[in-house]
Amino acid sequence: MYGFVHVGPNESGASIARFAATGQFSQVLPFSVAKDLSGTNTMSNTQPGPFTRLGNSGCSANTTCGPDNEDHRVFMFGGDLGGNPTLAFGPSRAGGALRYAYTGVPGLTTAPLAWADLAGCIPGGTTAYTAGLSFKGRLYFGLSNNTTQRPGLVMLATRPSMPGLDAVPLLDCHNLEARLMPGLAGAAPNRIDSIGAFNDRLYVANGDAWYRSTTDNPRSYASYPGDWLRVTPSAAAYGARASKTSIKDVSFGPSDLAVPHFAAFGGRFFAGRNTTAGPQLWSCNPALTDSPSDCDAGDWQLLAPNSSGDTLLSQFNTAALASVTMVEATPNFLYVGFNSNGGVRVFRTSSPAATSRADFRGEASCAADLAPTGCQPLGGAGFLDADNTFIYSATPFQRFNGEQGLVLTTGRPSVPTRVFRIDD
Repeated sequence: MYGFVHVGPNESGASIARFAATGQFSQVLPFSVAKDLSGTNTMSNTQPGPFTRLGNSGCSANTTCGPDNEDHRVFMFGGDLGGNPTLAFGPSRAGGALRYAYTGVPGLTTAPLAWADLAGCIPGGTTAYTAGLSFKGRLYFGLSNNTTQRPGLVMLATRPSMPGLDAVPLLDCHNLEARLMPGLAGAAPNRIDSIGAFNDRLYVANGDAWYRSTTDNPRSYASYPGDWLRVTPSAAAYGARASKTSIKDVSFGPSDLAVPHFAAFGGRFFAGRNTTAGPQLWSCNPALTDSPSDCDAGDWQLLAPNSSGDTLLSQFNTAALASVTMVEATPNFLYVGFNSNGGVRVFRTSSPAATSRADFRGEASCAADLAPTGCQPLGGAGFLDADNTFIYSATPFQRFNGEQGLVLTTGRPSVPTRVFRIDD
């Protein structure tokens, strides 16, 4: 956004980092949030504000931590809200009383954030933001919940102005009542794992069910169930492996989620799925069944399955690939990445019609069906750093000179996060 890549928030929940795709002009942008003292709901933190942290693990109530006493990891994504570039921040609150989101304007030299009081739209018992997407000028948030209101899916339609917005339900924000979508509400704790967009339709998924919208502005399932359609893959390979589950209700990483990512590439739609046995990659060819432009249950096929070991998993014949933690696309490539104790692995394909491991490439453009011995992943295992066992996030970039590629954050617990760039 504005020609920069934004990474964060940092471990203390106090700032983000901004740098050019070249790695130059790096800058730390500290947060500042004014205290909400208006409307029906006000911030519970007794400190006067402004607050300089959005919360982090170990926060104590009524300190300089979260403005509303948020106390765990913060989720961040960027996009368009009401025609304006926006950074969105979703905090966590282990007690289950989450009410606020925060938004900022990229391009400034500091990061003053406006609060959005979503208490009228966020289901009671919500603990964390787990997924986010900007779609058609609106922000969609997936939520984790440990009550009968699980999982949560909320849309923010109005851009908060400084210092914040007391969001009015059905005007500024909408509870889309994901808890009522058949199959989506699994055992507690339950969450929306991923939100994606493809051909003007919104997709949401977790380990229990996948749904897509039937319109580009889907409404609440409670009042308009026809705006949503269940599209969980019907292929035998899906049902043959159980989705990964997690007892967490805060501080999620991609490896904690059953469906961590969606990505659109070249007229096809892709997803990563983590099962109790290991990772799967899925590809949707919308022309296979029903609507020729939308992904339906019969359009999904297992992508790049193993030829040895468990042939219903997508591990590039490397059993050590424990989970898929990245499915991302640039205009030229679809990238897939995996966590591994032996170092993260990243492969890519230029073919939207890819079906097999041979359609993917690794280092020096080697054919990935030769992995693990005859083809190394892009940059080598762990990018040649033994501490890179987790992929935390990835985002495409495009420089002003037209160069493009992918920026990743990697690492492992208790070591500093690394940032890598892969050029197309």
